[in-house]
Amino acid sequence: MWLAFHSRERATVYVTGEVDIATAPQFVAAMREALNGERDLTVDLSRSTFFGVSGVNALAEAGEVAERAGRSLRVVGAAGIVRQLLKVCGLERLLTGVGGLPNLDAPREEVVTEGS
Repeated sequence: MWLAFHSRERATVYVTGEVDIATAPQFVAAMREALNGERDLTVDLSRSTFFGVSGVNALAEAGEVAERAGRSLRVVGAAGIVRQLLKVCGLERLLTGVGGLPNLDAPREEVVTEGS
């Protein structure tokens, strides 16, 4: 999982691997860092291999934080069961496209190194 700052206004959290109860704290930290910087946030799930309820809860909380701060949070790359799970949990408003963001070579800051 890594965080890329594309500009002063936008950041992206690229999720690789699993987001579960063990890795959710790193996911939350990455989203919090982006939102604390007063940036709009995109979460790219196109390379996620598992996205559990802990990840859904983290997205819901981050969405509320972004909304209160007047920022946006959007999710790209959610497909299949993950997309369906986000819809069932009432997070459909965060979903944009099925494909992930194309620019994986953007400057990035590693957030999690263990197990990613």
